[in-house]
Amino acid sequence: MSDTVFVETVGTESLLSKDIKLNINMENKTIWVKGKIPSGTILEMYDAMGKKIFDKKLEATQSIPSLPSGIYFAVATHTERGRQILKIPIF
Repeated sequence: MSDTVFVETVGTESLLSKDIKLNINMENKTIWVKGKIPSGTILEMYDAMGKKIFDKKLEATQSIPSLPSGIYFAVATHTERGRQILKIPIF
């Protein structure tokens, strides 16, 4: 099985999609948020049931620790650049 995971953009109202990249390590099920993260960007993550599991202001590369298998949604919000929503499968 390949370690490559495709993260699908569900909705975007901004330029954030060019700034923020999510890399997933399938071995330990950790998500790394990387890229040119604009100051003041907030990342929220939700499970498939809509429960918020992560909420943090991003300043630099950030890891989201081991998650159980499932579908997650990441919402990156910036006051001036809008919002980006990503669907993240973890297997």
